[in-house]
Amino acid sequence: MRTRLNILIALGLIVLALFSASITSRAARAQPSVLSADRIAVVVLFVPSADRESIRTAISAVGGVITREYTIINGVAATVPARAVQALKNNPLVLSVDPDAPVSITDSTADHQIKADQVWPEVWPEGYTGAGVRLAILDTGIATAHPEFSGRIVACHTEVSGTTTCEDDNGHGTHVAGIAAAAGVNPSAKGVAPGLSLMSDKVLNSAGSGNISQIIAGIQWAQTNNAQIISMRLETSPVDGGGTQPNCDNVFPTLTTAVNNVVAAGVTVVAAAGNSGTSGLAALAALAA
Repeated sequence: MRTRLNILIALGLIVLALFSASITSRAARAQPSVLSADRIAVVVLFVPSADRESIRTAISAVGGVITREYTIINGVAATVPARAVQALKNNPLVLSVDPDAPVSITDSTADHQIKADQVWPEVWPEGYTGAGVRLAILDTGIATAHPEFSGRIVACHTEVSGTTTCEDDNGHGTHVAGIAAAAGVNPSAKGVAPGLSLMSDKVLNSAGSGNISQIIAGIQWAQTNNAQIISMRLETSPVDGGGTQPNCDNVFPTLTTAVNNVVAAGVTVVAAAGNSGTSGLAALAALAA
């Protein structure tokens, strides 16, 4: 008899299969993190010994303004004068200063295209429908009134300025949730794990765009709310040099640290490879974790 852990791992691999599909077109890119000619948005990672007051002092000392404080990493998102970035990097308490790089949705594909239908006869007869497992989807949100998810959306949140709920104003997040967990009201669109409990954090706006600071915040929210699997079908621009690097952990150390920390806490993280083909992998998929 399989243990609950084995079931969870199996479901994680099932969801992983959703994001290994062949994708041919490119999603629209978010705007760069340059706010003006003299200010930029960054995410700053500090040494573990730096306390909250020291972090705030370091940011304010260079004329920066903190926009988010994190617990998943010892760091913050902030806006700083462009001329002050090097001074911030030189601070002995600072491990890295990452640009708050843009992220965007990857294209959606249907159940049969990703061969989800081939999973059904293998796992459902054994009773592995995902019941009791909490899947957090970090995306454009979810259509909360959709009958395919009735009674199974257990947490709803947003990281997007100007929004107050996880309601999907793009459609991508709802599609991703359907591939993973649609109940089968429409039998031809039944999800791989139709018993999953769904958690939705809206980290991308109506155009399917966002930034790394929002993704880190979403990872933190998912862990805080006891997610067992985190799904992120989104991408940065290619970061692995077309496959010439073994991993890209040092491209965005703040994001890498957030992912490593949540994985170390026992959460399965699933990320899209991106839409860039032979140009390379996106940051999330290229992490060693």
